[in-house]
Amino acid sequence: MKTACALQLESVRTEDGRTIGRVFDMRCEWRGNRAHLTQLVFGRRGLWERLGFRRHRRDALPWSAIVRIENGVVIIRNDAVSR
Repeated sequence: MKTACALQLESVRTEDGRTIGRVFDMRCEWRGNRAHLTQLVFGRRGLWERLGFRRHRRDALPWSAIVRIENGVVIIRNDAVSR
């Protein structure tokens, strides 16, 4: 199992193989005394947000959209992003 930090810069693809960007950050929320990952920030806008230039939530996916993580690739549901 990878740590959350190890996911940074991993490729993000849909189940049908379409590449949609790279992971630039993750968002979490506190539940009691533990942080739970809630969103994956990806793509060009995600990079701008990571660098502090913009605050877009458009290129953030709910954590529930992730199908699996394997071989350096985050696989998400096809319907998680618009074409």
